[in-house]
Amino acid sequence: MSFKTVIDRYQSRLESTFVPIYAFGNHDQSRIVSRFGTAQARTLAMLSLTLPGVPLIYNGDEIGMHDVDIPPDRIRDPNGMLEKGSKGGRDPERTPLQWNKGQHAGFTHDHAQPWLPIADDYQTNNIASQMNDPLSMLSLYRNLISMRKNNTSMQGESYRPLEGLHRKVFGYIRGEEGEEQFAVVLNFSNRKIKVRSDVLHGAVNLSTDAQRQFLLSRAR
Repeated sequence: MSFKTVIDRYQSRLESTFVPIYAFGNHDQSRIVSRFGTAQARTLAMLSLTLPGVPLIYNGDEIGMHDVDIPPDRIRDPNGMLEKGSKGGRDPERTPLQWNKGQHAGFTHDHAQPWLPIADDYQTNNIASQMNDPLSMLSLYRNLISMRKNNTSMQGESYRPLEGLHRKVFGYIRGEEGEEQFAVVLNFSNRKIKVRSDVLHGAVNLSTDAQRQFLLSRAR
């Protein structure tokens, strides 16, 4: 079942007093990057932070952390200990947050032993290295949060599906008639797709494509 099918159906059944909560990652399932890949993880970041309601972001997803292979002697999750041939149960998605390129990724002091191993790429994939990189996953999250914070149409309950774009494209409108509106158009394929121009108007504000977003930022 597609994201569009589930979300459209869910939104249509909400009563006026309900507040939707969306979470695409958590500590009990494989990391978003490991499940969908880096490009689609960026797409899901935009989906999460442009839908109405409350977005839940599992720590580490904002920098694109992935599952980590857990050696048998480092398994801590009871499920992993019980399952023969397990790769660590739920431990692969529970490894320490990668703050910087220092010892233990800056998660704890040098002489401590983290509860679980650190990912091999922590020296390049960490919060400090992504903080000032306009092409990073963290920058995308920060831009999305800023847009959500500074535009009232992204804070309300409005949600209108866009139909007829493409079977691999999920689109919707945020904002009520008479106020600034945002069209969110998400490509869930691995290739470029052209969509009908008659249903989309205005300028591009944010893009999940890092290079395009960098050019948009420079143009402002």
